[in-house]
Amino acid sequence: MDLARQMAAGTVGVDPAGYVHLQWGPGSGDSAAARAVFDEVLRLLQVSGFGKLLTDQRQRVPATEEYMGWLLVDWLPRAGTGQLLTQVAVVTARPLHLRLQSLDVSSEGKRLYGICTRYFATLEEASQWLQETNGQEPGT
Repeated sequence: MDLARQMAAGTVGVDPAGYVHLQWGPGSGDSAAARAVFDEVLRLLQVSGFGKLLTDQRQRVPATEEYMGWLLVDWLPRAGTGQLLTQVAVVTARPLHLRLQSLDVSSEGKRLYGICTRYFATLEEASQWLQETNGQEPGT
């Protein structure tokens, strides 16, 4: 990951392979710190023009209801409007409740903005998918 920025909730940067890379850390349980990371993701999507995000959620901490509300009502519209974000590859967390929170966001992103999200077990698989696709559903 080039130009990586270590933040309280994780590390975010631009990968030369053509996407923004977010690796959550143990500090992701702090709603303010997590919001700051997502705001940095938006900034990097804007400056890079990539429209793709790889989010590694294996160390993510569960989000509060308030934070999930902010993510769905504030951040997602900013990311989805004008197709700033078109494609997301998620390396999934193991706990079921974390995966369900991620599914809530990705379902709304698809429904409202056409953001294509896929889930993977490894960084390598997620990165490969982002590099091989242009946000299109398989077979289209």
